[in-house]
Amino acid sequence: MNDARQVQLTHAVEYMKLLPPSGFPGTKPPSYGVVTEGAVALVEAERPNVRRAFCLANSACDFPPERPSSWSGALDQIASGSMPGDQAEGVPAAERPKRLMVVATGSLPGGKRAHVLLSHPLEDPLQSWNALTIGGFTRKETPPANPPGLKLVVPANHRSPFSLGSKALSSDLTPIKPEVLFEAANMIVDQSDEGGWEPSVSLLATGSNVLHQPLVPFWATSAAAGMAGHFIGALQAALPDLWPETHRALTVDSAHWPEPIRKRLIGRGKHWKTGTKAAKQAILREVGYGVTDLQRAINSASNDVTLIAQAPIQPFVIAECGGPVFNEMHFYDLPWPKAALEKIENGIVTMKVTLFYLFHP
Repeated sequence: MNDARQVQLTHAVEYMKLLPPSGFPGTKPPSYGVVTEGAVALVEAERPNVRRAFCLANSACDFPPERPSSWSGALDQIASGSMPGDQAEGVPAAERPKRLMVVATGSLPGGKRAHVLLSHPLEDPLQSWNALTIGGFTRKETPPANPPGLKLVVPANHRSPFSLGSKALSSDLTPIKPEVLFEAANMIVDQSDEGGWEPSVSLLATGSNVLHQPLVPFWATSAAAGMAGHFIGALQAALPDLWPETHRALTVDSAHWPEPIRKRLIGRGKHWKTGTKAAKQAILREVGYGVTDLQRAINSASNDVTLIAQAPIQPFVIAECGGPVFNEMHFYDLPWPKAALEKIENGIVTMKVTLFYLFHP
């Protein structure tokens, strides 16, 4: 903040509050989706033809996350261009406006250390298939010196204690959530083993009281969602010609697991159950595909040996008998770096594939 150099801004922030007008009753839970769609429409009507992503840090416990809700369905509609205002007559689904929806998993407020360390289910509407769900990890590892006896809940480079996941949800009917992790701060516990937020292991954000508190602590998955919004804004500015679906795919493709998490997923570990598919699935539903890397995401579209394919596809259709049958398939020639591979000879090469497609409710 004391730097005198000129700062080049690559993207901007818009703000829309999901609150009823003064004097009106609060929105009922079944209408959360309608209100969210209305907010998106208002933002776009005020400033049309702007490349943007929508970042939602709100969640609720009114409906169980193991099945779709009117709110999660609304997020799916927003992302896929299926809102009522998007469905202009004669416009095919592939040409409707697509949007990148970034949502936070919801947060655990605190509690006893043993309770905090358990996996807790994410909240509605974050089970949305089309939204990019953001969880939290932390690199904050310095507890305050005073009062003495305060300890960190987790070491650095682990899942943030605030972050929720989808471990408790049905693996057959729900997607892996969260997909990626951003900094969400750490918790500290006192001598009674009670955990909660603490400024020294939190992030900083701009405060509303500019004169007296220009910076304030910021923590939990709301902070992680804000970090994700900045990531997406920078990615869109660097690669403006790509689809929202591609920006989402590059975000996930750039992610990697911090070493403590990676050790739980790669190899069999100390216990035989660590290496089972079910055990790894449970870990994935807490940490997703890891921590993002902006430069890696940008390079994947320019410098790295990468194939990016953007194309509409309808893989299934309804047959005359009433059931689904295969329809379309795409083939691509992979950009194999033959000279580089020949130098490696018998070495092991890993190919990473990230596929993202939108469901049309």
